[in-house]
Amino acid sequence: MLTGLCAVPAFAENAASAANGGTLSGGKGTTQVSIQSQNDQISATVPSTIKLVVGSDKNFVAPTDAKITNTGTLVSVKVSSVQVTTTGGSLVAEAAISSAAEDAAVLKVSKGGSSFVDAGSIDLSTATTDPLSLTDWTIEPGADLAVHFGGKVNKLSSLNAISLADVVWTIA
Repeated sequence: MLTGLCAVPAFAENAASAANGGTLSGGKGTTQVSIQSQNDQISATVPSTIKLVVGSDKNFVAPTDAKITNTGTLVSVKVSSVQVTTTGGSLVAEAAISSAAEDAAVLKVSKGGSSFVDAGSIDLSTATTDPLSLTDWTIEPGADLAVHFGGKVNKLSSLNAISLADVVWTIA
């Protein structure tokens, strides 16, 4: 009778373990452990303003310290797209700049390195209606991705500063 009483608690414990999602086989239990990142752990900063200066050759001179920073500590982030809204001027493709209206500009962005590189750069005039998908713009935790702006203008309506465009980065 004592043997029967000892078996009941052991059987009840195994049944409770199985009911909680563990697997039992041959008197051993297995529990699966998984790791999942939370969306609130993704954190990044983007440049708040970029001040472009027009040189005598009509090309932009841009700051070289603009960057997107992954301020998170757990997961890599990806800049998945970019979209542009013009605010005080207009963006045109480079082929159209010589006949463009006042305050029209070519605006391009490149990533990495220490300065703007036209080869492989992204023409932001193509991102004014729909977001432009980006590939290989991944930033590791705690790291930066340098972004460099370039382009040119045909003619300006004023010697005063104009607001050209807002750039919206999608970070995932």
